[in-house]
Amino acid sequence: QEYIFLTAIFLSRIFKGMTLSQWLTETKTTQEALADTVGISQGYVAKIAANGTSSLDVALSIHEATDRKVSMASLSKGAKPDDADEARESEDA
Repeated sequence: QEYIFLTAIFLSRIFKGMTLSQWLTETKTTQEALADTVGISQGYVAKIAANGTSSLDVALSIHEATDRKVSMASLSKGAKPDDADEARESEDA
């Protein structure tokens, strides 16, 4: 039972949140500023915002740099901007 509870907490932290584009806009953070924080190029931030990344290390770095406000689900390569919202809705159901 404890395992199920901990799994639910873990999954909610991964799926709940906003997209990178939403976070950049809401916090008025530039792609360049985030790139400097994470240690990647501004162009790579732009690509991640549009299409996600297949690098778990980069996704985790962004997730942490945004105080876990950007969901790991939205950072996955191939994730659409509304994927994080759909994950939240299915979790709430």
